[in-house]
Amino acid sequence: MLTTESGLTFTGNAQGSVLGLRTSGGKTLWHAGLGQGMQSSPMTYELDGRQFVLSSGGGVMFAWALPEK
Repeated sequence: MLTTESGLTFTGNAQGSVLGLRTSGGKTLWHAGLGQGMQSSPMTYELDGRQFVLSSGGGVMFAWALPEK
């Protein structure tokens, strides 16, 4: 599980999805299928001023760009 300063929480579920939740209240804002359960905790990094979330499932690394401010 990962929580960002901007109020987002990223986690995985038993069905093999990554979920983006609003930290306050837990509302699901976004989800993506990995095909298998998460194999690593989500992490975040910044590249060229854009924030990304990275995780893995099924031996594959996935990265998603967060919306620009």
